[in-house]
Amino acid sequence: MKKITLATLVLTSACVNVSHSVLMDRSAYPVPPMEVGIFLPDDDIPEDCERVALLFASGNQHFNDEGDLLNSLREKAGELGANAIDLQFMSEAGTVEVIAAAVLDAPVNRDADAVALYCPAGTSRRR
Repeated sequence: MKKITLATLVLTSACVNVSHSVLMDRSAYPVPPMEVGIFLPDDDIPEDCERVALLFASGNQHFNDEGDLLNSLREKAGELGANAIDLQFMSEAGTVEVIAAAVLDAPVNRDADAVALYCPAGTSRRR
């Protein structure tokens, strides 16, 4: 029984949670996660892109890296019918937060905010 509980705890703490607010329902047209492009803050987004949803991802900093958050955002965006995400913000806990979490035995999260987009012409990036 203890092994099952420990395994469940590890699997649960290793996952990334993505919450969303739908702005345009395109869920009838899902996109495979690896086909969801990523626009970074310095990228120019094509003018014909439409906002599909606001996304917020959070995961335990000790078990997840930035790639895990990006992959989870891409997966959720694809489920919602978006073919791109516009990454707005990504952060991890600072030193003070890490120390406080260690003292309080609390998790330390890495967070990301993004906008899921549908771009009819595709996701080629222009600078």
